[in-house]
Amino acid sequence: MRGLDAAAGNVSPTTEYGIVGGRLIGARWNILEPHRTYFLEGRQAKRVAVSYGTSTHRMKKDMQALVGKASCAAVQTFASKPSAAQSRAYYADV
Repeated sequence: MRGLDAAAGNVSPTTEYGIVGGRLIGARWNILEPHRTYFLEGRQAKRVAVSYGTSTHRMKKDMQALVGKASCAAVQTFASKPSAAQSRAYYADV
């Protein structure tokens, strides 16, 4: 990312939903590591490539279908591996 300006930030909490005992539940994930985001434009996007390795997992095929040949729009880097904390689940009945 040499020569590019980064925007410092933290990941916003993400709500994870699921079903337990037939009821909708939610829980918040908090990513606890700050990161830098490099937004890429035009020729800058060609500096980055995504590869999927040799996995045979269905998610690889799904990601290839979703992403296709799209150019990279941004890169996020972390100083160390991010850690996360999840809150206790709550019922999310409407």
